[in-house]
Amino acid sequence: MLSSASLSADYITGTVVDADSTKSVLLVKLTTAGVEFQNNETIRFKVGIGDREIDYKNRLIRAKAVYYANKWHLESIFPVDGLQAEIAQAINDQLHEDTSTKTRRRALRDGDYIPNFALLDQN
Repeated sequence: MLSSASLSADYITGTVVDADSTKSVLLVKLTTAGVEFQNNETIRFKVGIGDREIDYKNRLIRAKAVYYANKWHLESIFPVDGLQAEIAQAINDQLHEDTSTKTRRRALRDGDYIPNFALLDQN
């Protein structure tokens, strides 16, 4: 068992089955559990202020599970499903296709335009 001073981190994937924004808690049924948990186990995770405002319920997420202060917390939460994730994946697939054949000599240089790529933020 980990002490309250311990810090352990592992990436998980799972579906958020319930959320309590007043307590900053997500209940996640794990599909990829890493070493700390079992697949199909349902775990209660604390989340930060920004993540408690996002509606993750019934969404598939990937996140870093970190243990501290006698609780499991989720950090770096990324929705794996939904329209935004599909759009980001399509844009980044195009970026990979456009850049995978470039040699170092054809890499971007100062003054070149940066190709389209997709990122997600708290908004």
